[in-house]
Amino acid sequence: MSTRPAFNPGQGSAYGGHVFAQSVWAASFSVGEGMVVHNVHGFFPLPGLVDRPYIYSITHLSEGRSYCTRQVTVRQPISPSKSKPSSSSSSPSASSNPTPKFSMEDVQGELGKVCFSAMVSFKRDEEYGKGHQMEVGVRERYGSVIGGKRPESWPFVPRVDAPWAARATSRYPAPNTFPGLTMNRVDMSPFNTALPPTAYRQLTYYQPLGPLPLSSPNLHACAHLYASDRNSLYLIPNALNTGEEIRQMGSLSHSVVFHVDSRELLMGEGGYGEVFGEEGGAEAEAALVRGDEEGRVGW
Repeated sequence: MSTRPAFNPGQGSAYGGHVFAQSVWAASFSVGEGMVVHNVHGFFPLPGLVDRPYIYSITHLSEGRSYCTRQVTVRQPISPSKSKPSSSSSSPSASSNPTPKFSMEDVQGELGKVCFSAMVSFKRDEEYGKGHQMEVGVRERYGSVIGGKRPESWPFVPRVDAPWAARATSRYPAPNTFPGLTMNRVDMSPFNTALPPTAYRQLTYYQPLGPLPLSSPNLHACAHLYASDRNSLYLIPNALNTGEEIRQMGSLSHSVVFHVDSRELLMGEGGYGEVFGEEGGAEAEAALVRGDEEGRVGW
């Protein structure tokens, strides 16, 4: 069971990255030591609600010496939590003003239909694994945009990454908080201006608000997963320049594949997460919409 409410981006429903990442974290307790998440395919039949907890159920699908799979089924109570914690207090300062927890009594109530389902695979590190990726360093590829700027010098990722939302925020400023991670978005407009939609790219840096134990690569992976769904759907209308026409969207599915071993998933103190690793190879791929053979609308 989730103990605290999910982040509310401002459109009434729970942030999808909450249940997406927590499903993997819940499944990780059912695998042996050394098994680290490899890929996740999640589906959202119903929107999540912020006034009640998520209840997780794990099914063992396969067991192997180096690879195993799990199915995670998630439901929510049909009634709001009796403790009624508010997601509005989720912020970087939550440690000094913690959000009230859901009550364990919520588990005893009647549950609704499945609101999220995921297929998750875990694998052990490969001792003689070979990489077959094109080595493209982020700083080299996007150097004309990044320049010498530090990740933290870029503005925070907006709650809703749409032009109409940006105008509303400029007129009526509101706190731009996000639980768990600091996320900074690079202005990629100079890079994207002359490119077709299938070549559109968005670069986001993210960093945990506190240190994560290096002994738990699955927890670090869940931080990457939590970040992966942030404004992910808005990449598409932004690439197609149709952001003014869409006021609300919701994920139907979301998939992430990790291309590196457990050591390269770790984010050390002060370290920022990126889609590409130190040697330029892709660390993680979040599938959104497939373009042509030469490109993809996405990160």
